[in-house]
Amino acid sequence: MSALPPTATEVPADRLRTLRVALVLDPAAPTSAPPELPSGANLHLHLVPLDALDPTLPFLRQADVLIVEVAAGDAAALATFARIAAEQPRPVIAAAHALSPGAMRALMRAGAVDVVALPLDAAELDDALLTARDAIANRPQTGAKGRVISFMRAVGGAGATALACQTGCLWAARASTCLIDLDVQFGAVALYLDMQPPLGLLDLVDAGERLDHTLFATIAARHASGLAVVAAPPEMVPLDLLTPAFVAQLLTFAAQAFEVVLVDLPAAWTSWSLAALAHSDAACLITTLSVPGLRQARRQLDLVEANELTVPLKIVVNRVPKTVFRTIDLGDSEKALRRKADYTIANDWATMSSAIDQGRALAAVRTKTKVEGDLKQLIAGLTQVIAA
Repeated sequence: MSALPPTATEVPADRLRTLRVALVLDPAAPTSAPPELPSGANLHLHLVPLDALDPTLPFLRQADVLIVEVAAGDAAALATFARIAAEQPRPVIAAAHALSPGAMRALMRAGAVDVVALPLDAAELDDALLTARDAIANRPQTGAKGRVISFMRAVGGAGATALACQTGCLWAARASTCLIDLDVQFGAVALYLDMQPPLGLLDLVDAGERLDHTLFATIAARHASGLAVVAAPPEMVPLDLLTPAFVAQLLTFAAQAFEVVLVDLPAAWTSWSLAALAHSDAACLITTLSVPGLRQARRQLDLVEANELTVPLKIVVNRVPKTVFRTIDLGDSEKALRRKADYTIANDWATMSSAIDQGRALAAVRTKTKVEGDLKQLIAGLTQVIAA
């Protein structure tokens, strides 16, 4: 597998061609339209009060720099800004009206890499973005930024967990790979891989502020294939155990520790599962050729579109009979989904079931199977997507 492409944290400032800037302004506060950004930068304007800003929004994740309007004299606003700045893996610039030296110091202590006055001045903004470029280039190196791929199931029994496990085993032979089981109530990744790790997701939740990429890598258990696994809780826990902020932080640290991070999402939609998708570089929606599977897959697609999630989403049709007559063919699936399926996985129930029962990779059970070949094609396609 070729090396993953460098990210902003790995590229010197003079080579960072286009700086993606997210500008968050309070719609109720009096301010003029933002000036035109200097060459080499483009801007996404978002009008929302600071206390209502969702840090998991896709445009924030895609930005290199975040500029946020703050009421500098408001203690609550300063605390909110400090929390947002701490959660962001990118430089954050504070923007405020009526800046005083004391307010500037408070904003810098809260985590701002620079402070600009409102209304924005083009020259001052240019200087602040240069500071942000330096912060990006000089950020301490924590290893290559990994890519996050989420596995979603259209319907129960579609085989999403089995495909996530086997994809992880295959990918681990090419790059450092981790599989996180976020199904906190019915997670079966550890069962499918015949593992009983002493530590898992609950330990990462309990770590609180101590959570970082080093602790993450330490807690992840190793499968015989080389795949690192963060297991779901052994007992059923409430869905609200996780929060969008925690999931965003978890995936950020996971991507610092591994080149490829696979996420097995629960069937239930929650605010934090949407956050996981927003922080993914690609997603796989696993379905079958059954009528319920295709209809539920369409509903999942509608939900993703309604939430304006821009993650590249690939439809994977599992257990496709490739040599015998089938009642529903891929043409029927295209009509039901209103788009083409991206990948098909051969129906090899015997080999897949044996691999699950033994907790082994497919090749350790039977070599050169169609299902393994299809998974390798899926990996090749996802590699191209995440490298784009």
